[in-house]
Amino acid sequence: MILLSHCGYSFMEDLTAAARRQGQAVLILSSAPLGAASERLDALTGLADGVRAAAGHQLEEADLLQAIDAWRGQGWEPAACVSVWEGYRRLMAQANALLGVPDLAPDTVDNLTDKHWLRQRLQALGLSQTRTELASDASLETWLSAGRPGFVKPRRGLASFGASKLRPGLNMARLSEIGEEASRDPLYAGLIGNPQFIIEDYLDGPEFSFEVMMQAGRAYLLGVHHKLQVTEQEHTVLEECCVSPPLDWEPSQADGARQWLQAVLHGCGADWGCFHLEARLCASGWELIEINPRVGGSLISPSVAVQCDGRNLLDFWLKQLLAADSGQQLQAGSELAALDSEYPRRRASFFRAYFCRPGTIDSIERNEHPHAPDQLQCFLQSGQTITEGAREVFLGQALWSFDYQSRHEVIPELLRASSRTLVAHYAD
Repeated sequence: MILLSHCGYSFMEDLTAAARRQGQAVLILSSAPLGAASERLDALTGLADGVRAAAGHQLEEADLLQAIDAWRGQGWEPAACVSVWEGYRRLMAQANALLGVPDLAPDTVDNLTDKHWLRQRLQALGLSQTRTELASDASLETWLSAGRPGFVKPRRGLASFGASKLRPGLNMARLSEIGEEASRDPLYAGLIGNPQFIIEDYLDGPEFSFEVMMQAGRAYLLGVHHKLQVTEQEHTVLEECCVSPPLDWEPSQADGARQWLQAVLHGCGADWGCFHLEARLCASGWELIEINPRVGGSLISPSVAVQCDGRNLLDFWLKQLLAADSGQQLQAGSELAALDSEYPRRRASFFRAYFCRPGTIDSIERNEHPHAPDQLQCFLQSGQTITEGAREVFLGQALWSFDYQSRHEVIPELLRASSRTLVAHYAD
């Protein structure tokens, strides 16, 4: 199985483990890592049966085709391709089309990740009442003068880079600066490039994400995450902690969400794959924020595993990609249908992401409390300097699991205690 890696990362350890569970050999194609490139490539070599690295920090179609030809020349016959890096989702679709694997069409990937196209499509389908237009000095001024609450974000992009509420003083010159910052960032340059920005109605209401598998045009709901704390900063949005299933999730809400998800995905041409959809529950009903045609980031996949007897989203996605015939596809669909029908399940999860502010980290404090996390990851270390920017910088993340019936007792305690589980102290 081919795994596409961005700069040597993109969940390679998790994806390799998932591929091994499916009985697959692993072939990794990576763009050139940042920093100590040889060290990361050595680590990938220890994971995989074959590793190839491109010359640049962004994988191109030519890199993929050359890798497939080279591996076939060595006697490998790739069964499928997968990547969790959104910038390579089109490459993944192209590879799977070449390999004869059911997946999204490359043009569908482009449509789903174009937030302006997506909003216009949903309006045409009667599935959104949110207004949208391309950002310009004239449109920004019109919205501000009319007092219309708006939200500005890149037309394409990852996470919350350059996303913020419309505020007085925001103009195209400032948005161009954010775009130039993205183009200078080797990690995000190929994904965001020189972005266009769009402006939309600001969405009020609680925010959720839906973890969905789509098979042969049918949507299966595997998880719902309620974002309990969302902090809007000047040019990004921090999604700090989530609980799944939501604290109060009635069967009628679940049924309504399923119908809405089916209509959205089918209406936008999505027929196969794994999806992370973000939405707000507004007074008028569900309003989509974005569709990510991949596994959700942070601890979304392990969170789903808590509720699915240890099987995470990567397991379900790879099993679908590797279903070589109609019988295997039918078996995978039956398994998804059973999990969908019993939502919410017996176990629940809570996870928190920890972010850094600009400055030099002097020390990182880890605090224990009675409800210890199932997973705790720290990505940074003392001495590292965080620069000012228009995207979030993760310090770490932690995941807890508990019995769903005890959620109303457990969550208030976790909200309080988890905020101090991982704390960065700064030298300045």
